[in-house]
Amino acid sequence: MFQSKTRRLEMQTRNHTCRALFVCVLLAYPAQLRFAHGAEGFRNRKSSAAAAHGREQAALLAAEAGTLGTHLGGNAEPASARLLTAGLADPFPEPTAANPYKVCIMTADFWGLKNAGGTATAYHLMASVLAKHPGLQVTMVQITERHKKICDEGTRTARHGFKIACPEKHHYEPEVAESLPFEKASHAALAWLRQNQDKCDVVHGHEWGGVFVSVITALHFRQLPAGLRFVVETHGGHIWSQLGESLHPVDAVQLRIDNAERMANQLNDIEISPTKYMLSYLRQRGWKLPDATLTIPNVLPEMEGGLPSEKPVWRIAFFSRLEERKGIRMFIEAVNLLKPAKWPRFEVSIVGAESVIDTVPSSKWLAAKTANWTAWKTIVRTDAPRDEALDIISAPGTLVVLCSGVDNMPYVVAEAAAKGIPMLVCDTGGVLELFDDKQYRGNVVYKHSAAALAERIGAVLEAGKVPLVRLREQVMHGRTQWLRWHLEWATRRTEFLQADRTLEQEAQAASKHPAQVIQLQEGHLALDAWRSICSTGMGGQREDALLLMPPGYQLLNEGDNLALISRLLWLTQRKHDGIGALTFGTHLPNNRVAFASSPSYMYYDGDHEKCMDLVPIALSRESFCRHYQGDARVFRLYAPWILAMFLEHAHKQVHSFPQVLFNATNWTMTGRANCAMDSAPQARVGDYRRAAFALFRDADEMLREELLGSEARPLVSYEHDLTTAQGHKGWQYGYAKAGGGGNLTLQPLEFVKGASDLAQDGQWSCPLPAGQTEGDMFPWVRAQQIHPCTTGHCCYGPERAAVAVQLTSFFYAPEAKLVLSWEAFTMCGDGIDITATFRPAAGGPTQELVKQSHDPVSEDSKPQRHRIEHQMDFAPGDQILLVVDPRQTQDCDGVYVAEFKIWPKSQDS
Repeated sequence: MFQSKTRRLEMQTRNHTCRALFVCVLLAYPAQLRFAHGAEGFRNRKSSAAAAHGREQAALLAAEAGTLGTHLGGNAEPASARLLTAGLADPFPEPTAANPYKVCIMTADFWGLKNAGGTATAYHLMASVLAKHPGLQVTMVQITERHKKICDEGTRTARHGFKIACPEKHHYEPEVAESLPFEKASHAALAWLRQNQDKCDVVHGHEWGGVFVSVITALHFRQLPAGLRFVVETHGGHIWSQLGESLHPVDAVQLRIDNAERMANQLNDIEISPTKYMLSYLRQRGWKLPDATLTIPNVLPEMEGGLPSEKPVWRIAFFSRLEERKGIRMFIEAVNLLKPAKWPRFEVSIVGAESVIDTVPSSKWLAAKTANWTAWKTIVRTDAPRDEALDIISAPGTLVVLCSGVDNMPYVVAEAAAKGIPMLVCDTGGVLELFDDKQYRGNVVYKHSAAALAERIGAVLEAGKVPLVRLREQVMHGRTQWLRWHLEWATRRTEFLQADRTLEQEAQAASKHPAQVIQLQEGHLALDAWRSICSTGMGGQREDALLLMPPGYQLLNEGDNLALISRLLWLTQRKHDGIGALTFGTHLPNNRVAFASSPSYMYYDGDHEKCMDLVPIALSRESFCRHYQGDARVFRLYAPWILAMFLEHAHKQVHSFPQVLFNATNWTMTGRANCAMDSAPQARVGDYRRAAFALFRDADEMLREELLGSEARPLVSYEHDLTTAQGHKGWQYGYAKAGGGGNLTLQPLEFVKGASDLAQDGQWSCPLPAGQTEGDMFPWVRAQQIHPCTTGHCCYGPERAAVAVQLTSFFYAPEAKLVLSWEAFTMCGDGIDITATFRPAAGGPTQELVKQSHDPVSEDSKPQRHRIEHQMDFAPGDQILLVVDPRQTQDCDGVYVAEFKIWPKSQDS
């Protein structure tokens, strides 16, 4: 998902190096290795004499290690971290085959998947290393529903020395109505662990996608066997992967993914990153990380011996996945800036996994971009077997160019260095932690631009040679560090078990009283809610646990669940974990379950536009009264999302606990109250903006984004630019006779007012004639929805009318990015067709951007989601025309437009 696929690599490490490297790991461990979960922490486990002996041994090993462990990425560790090593007692006996330490590695990225990436490589290599120790029992749990056959095949053919497990169908039951990708997988992972808890003493998992946030949450609240711990490895999250691009989160789903990743990082027991860079990035985002945070590099290949200090080069090669994020567009632009006539042996090779660029396969895109490269030999090889790819990039005279826009600890850099392949890398992410860039400054492009890349390539080819990069010793021995960490962690099993039992006893003693149910009504006044809960003389202690229950829900197993809520809220206060309130799951009428999550805090149906805007929330009386401030009268009505905003002001999160506590008894919000999972109802959107401006902190942030963050907003947006006047920001809404595709004469629609004066509540259609109902008003354009018409449903002349949205540019925007994504609903008629075209104002042929047919599907089918991106120049007068064309029997078929935006070119930081 994040890095090019690399197969299993083997490395042998000498025993004396292992001893030295163990000290290096400890030298790099910060003092918070002695982190506390209640009574958890290092204890005096031996006598003072043994401790003195341990200090002597540590000093001896430190002398062997020299300065090997004093830095990772060139930064020295504080003295407190070094003193920790000197104070350690003798290590406990290592685990044995008779008493193994059971390691579970959970991942949604694994070998066998077509798009397997760096996470798969990191975990497979780590599992292989650990499995060779007789005292470590390793199980890799491959979380997938869609690719279950691939996972099952791995269980039959695995020859790595570790077991592979795959969640079964029953682990995905009851079905979760997903409001974000991997939500089903998250609950399935927890179900698998509950059933197989005897297989794990420690669980590893990645943060991206929030795949394991349910497991992490359950473990954080000690709802799984005592002593079990979860380790998060930071491979790179959703928002991080978009760094360097002009695109930003465009809907609520992406924000939900980001929040799930945030909570996975925040609630786990220990965070281990392959680079300091990633930890710094997360902290810069303001994310709370666990006290125990370490840096241990991924397992890497062994350096080949006898390599020269430099090699001659006369040709270049791009070697990464063929997608824009990996820098292929910048590489092409850089080659076009070169003057290769000076280098008679100049050649270009492009090697990598097939992807999509500007809506077309990367191989097709590359064929067009390299068509005029006739003055030199060009090789483009997509999806080549690993051996063939390595043969190409390791051919004599080849300079491998690695110019990814975002990377953490890329295996491709490590593999090139290990094999003695000359390379040029961009200063991206944690790349420079792999080697000393002061020594290899000529191998680095510090400014991420095509011009800077072309200049450095030219300088290297002009010199005719380049130094071979050698990885730092600390980085090279990740396998030893991982092995020693597990052996050390295994000695603390009794400690963790006792700590959890102590915490459980404290929780039982402190949370004797069940949560109090506060029954709310539809349209409950905020002031009334605040008075009933917070006014003096109303009874109750400030630490009381409360369950705010809106109408439409039934609490299941009331006695047990109110006691559970009380215990969970006590634990969150005890741990100071940044959680201000909890939501829970509910049963839906369609035999599914749903969970509310940030930022919308709603229950979604999953397939249809149904949702519940008010959800039950549990929090302490003190937290509600301190942060809600209902007597300020900023908000007249109580709403969970408003409560969440107040808690966020105090740096508290509303978090979803992975357990179903309710039945939804009033599943009502449908139709024009847009409840698609990637957005909130339009009325809520308006309320949220008004609420943000009513609160200084949020208003300040919004103003910063609007006035200072020019790259954080698009030039135009179909959703946000919607208004009651034709031509606003170049947008026009119309119809035409069906069947014309992109070549039609647009007739204007008229704006019809809805329940309020907001454009989002109305629609572009035709005036409603007497005697006609709203259902006859086709075609129409609403906020994010487009609906054409056929015979019997058209309120204008044509028997069948296509509906169109046209954008006329009013700006100059070189290399801007057009993004169009939609969901087609074709469950009623015989399908619809969608076209998008570009008409340049300066003349010339019309360019077809997309032509997509959507055939009928069953009502049980999920919406057909499509997305295109085009990088193109815009000038005033240029036009984009989006047409939704019906077929013969269209009925209720239509299109939900998730995004129709033009973003300016991203500038260098």
